[in-house]
Amino acid sequence: MIKSIFKSKTIWVNVLTLVAGGIAFFQDHDIVVNNPDTVALMAGVLALVNVGLRFLTDTGVAVVPPKAE
Repeated sequence: MIKSIFKSKTIWVNVLTLVAGGIAFFQDHDIVVNNPDTVALMAGVLALVNVGLRFLTDTGVAVVPPKAE
């Protein structure tokens, strides 16, 4: 069974991470530069969340899932 990418928790976690990283990059580089330990911790937590979501995943994803027959 294949589901839409819009229903994928893994995709949404990574999209939100991308948005947060983009905001941090374009708003104020000093936040990242002045808090390297926090950034490293957040990267580690994100990795654990992704691994956890991968274990929970039981279906593939597609941009346009095939129509049910």
